[in-house]
Amino acid sequence: MTFTISAVTYDDAAGISKNNMTAFYHTDTHWRALWKSTPLDEIIEGATARMPYSLAGGREKKRHQKAVDDDSGEVVGYARWILPDDDDRISWPEAAVREPRQDEADKFKAAFQANTEDGSIRGLDGKLQAALGLPLEQAETAVMQSQEGPFLGRYTHLNDYAHVS
Repeated sequence: MTFTISAVTYDDAAGISKNNMTAFYHTDTHWRALWKSTPLDEIIEGATARMPYSLAGGREKKRHQKAVDDDSGEVVGYARWILPDDDDRISWPEAAVREPRQDEADKFKAAFQANTEDGSIRGLDGKLQAALGLPLEQAETAVMQSQEGPFLGRYTHLNDYAHVS
């Protein structure tokens, strides 16, 4: 399989959501437990609705890339990179999502709110997420900060039921 890596647009929400949710659903037992009995298609549908709002947020420091299968046109990989707060030498504009127009921003926010409950993802076990998610994030941040040099934080999903983080 050959693929092309390129920047992400708001129109990629469905393909990225299908790729990401499918990868975690089939490979990560802890992630799967967060969703209890929620069917995969519902998880993907909600993620697709929320993604444009998430892509529009934090544009100053977040960068996004996708891998697209050259033959099928399907998204087969995704990476979200977070630029270091203390190093302005890295800007990487070609991986930045463009600023949404006001009508788009309003639409993205409405879709996000319709698929969350008070900002929390509908169907996700928030207590379990809090117990697992934050401690892991803090540990990863501590490891990166203990090393020399600027680091880009990454959040990567690969299709075919494998993910790398």
